[in-house]
Amino acid sequence: MLCRGLCVEDKPEVVKLFHTTKEYFILSEGKLPEDAEEFFYDLPPGKQADDKMLFGLFEGDNPVAVADIVKDFPEEGVWMTGLLLVHGEMQKKGLGKALQQLLIDHAKEHGAGIHRVGVLEQNTPALKFWQKLEYKKISTSEPRHYRDKTSRVIVMHYHL
Repeated sequence: MLCRGLCVEDKPEVVKLFHTTKEYFILSEGKLPEDAEEFFYDLPPGKQADDKMLFGLFEGDNPVAVADIVKDFPEEGVWMTGLLLVHGEMQKKGLGKALQQLLIDHAKEHGAGIHRVGVLEQNTPALKFWQKLEYKKISTSEPRHYRDKTSRVIVMHYHL
């Protein structure tokens, strides 16, 4: 298995991976994404494109897990992952944990002290995943509307 940065040429394969996790997208957005534009280009307020990194675990040319991480958000020393997603047929095989470890190793190597994630409160499998990795809840947002869903986000931290 190879871990590498994602590039625009990977978009079609990332979309295919997204479509293997239909349950996640229905739960979080109410529908499957048509493309990977948000994953590749959306940024939190005040961040620039070079603040965001995209990684994938690959079997051959196909990503089996993908994640993003944004440095120094919401403050210096805190690196935030917006999405970590494992191929639907490859879940519960340690790939999510392996990719999470690569993310925190990368962040720590570049001066981060905290890895931050936001988990939709209705996404109990993800909440259990992050708790098992010893991430601690620090806050819960007010309900936010996104696409066809309204959700609260549970913000979790892991001290590096």
